[in-house]
Amino acid sequence: MQQTVGWDLWTGAAGLVVATGAYTVVGGMHAVIYTEVLQTIILIIGGLSLLYYSLEVAGGMSQVTCCLPLDTGKYVAELSSSKAEPGSTWPSA
Repeated sequence: MQQTVGWDLWTGAAGLVVATGAYTVVGGMHAVIYTEVLQTIILIIGGLSLLYYSLEVAGGMSQVTCCLPLDTGKYVAELSSSKAEPGSTWPSA
C-alpha cells in the first residue's frame, strides 16, 4: 500500500480490514463465495499452466522420469519418535 497510494503500514492494514468487512457485509456470503470460486479457478489454471511450462522446459515427462530409480524402496528411511508407540515407524523419503 505504501508504494501504491502512499499510506503507511498501519493505515493500509486498517483500510484493507475495513474494505474487506464492508465487502462482506454489503455483498454477504454470496460475494465471498463468488470471490472464492473465482480465485480457485485462477489457481487451477495457473497451476496447470505452470505444470505444462515446467514439463515443456524439462523436455517432457519422459525426461523428468528417465533418471528415477525403479526400486525406490532402498531410499525410504524409517523415522521413529519418542512420542510414537514402540515399534511404530514413519516411512519417509
